[in-house]
Amino acid sequence: MTKASKATRKWRLDWKKRDPDGFRQYRKDECRKHYIRHKRKMNAYSIAWHKKNRTRVNRTRKIRRQVRGPEYRASEHLKVKFGITYTQKMQLLAEQGGCCLICGCTNPGLARGGKLPNWVVDHDHRYEKLTGGIKIRGILCMTCNTLLGMARDSQAVLAAAIEYLQKNK
Repeated sequence: MTKASKATRKWRLDWKKRDPDGFRQYRKDECRKHYIRHKRKMNAYSIAWHKKNRTRVNRTRKIRRQVRGPEYRASEHLKVKFGITYTQKMQLLAEQGGCCLICGCTNPGLARGGKLPNWVVDHDHRYEKLTGGIKIRGILCMTCNTLLGMARDSQAVLAAAIEYLQKNK
């Protein structure tokens, strides 16, 4: 190692201590530039490595799924889509009495994986389109959430459905 490289390393460490956010942004920008320059080569290498090590990749993914558990995956989905965790979703459910706000059921059955209850976060799609944000209305069972979705959250459609059911008892 030359004196210049030691000096450069020391300078970077000092910079990292003085301005960690600035240094992090610099490294992020440098990595992005490197990726853009070498994108095809890096992607080809990654694809080839995954094909060559298929059993290792699958084993690692299986272990991660087992260790993290269904709550972790559910929490990741909720974080991305609604900005809340699985624990916060269950707190919302507890605050509304532990039941669906529409039908009042307390046991909605199990979700696709068969490990977690099938409670879903109901949100206002119109608010999302207007503001770009998420407005959580409550926690519903899958059946009631599907009902609202199929009716496109329209009170007129739901009222017409009620009227239709009353006429055809």
